[in-house]
Amino acid sequence: MWASQPDTSTPSSDTEGPGEPDAVDVERLHEAEHDLLVVAVAAEAMQATPQAVRGAVLAAFERAVALGMRAEEVLAAMAPAPAAPQGSAAPAKAAKAAAKA
Repeated sequence: MWASQPDTSTPSSDTEGPGEPDAVDVERLHEAEHDLLVVAVAAEAMQATPQAVRGAVLAAFERAVALGMRAEEVLAAMAPAPAAPQGSAAPAKAAKAAAKA
């Protein structure tokens, strides 16, 4: 038998209750999960391990922060260009050919 049992009486006013996590710990957990999720998504996109891409992801974020970019600006800058409508490539090739002549 256990020598002492944990106190499960009514919690004091400065705690959230037995078994409930401290708000600060929850916030740290969420931050750690976000880091892991970002790296995991990058790794999956590159078909690589998280360890293999962590340095590249870190370098990219460090540069974005140094440039003062917000996440939305980074996303907009990195998004692929919209595809040209079908049939629009021929006039562009013809214009390039005419410019060379």
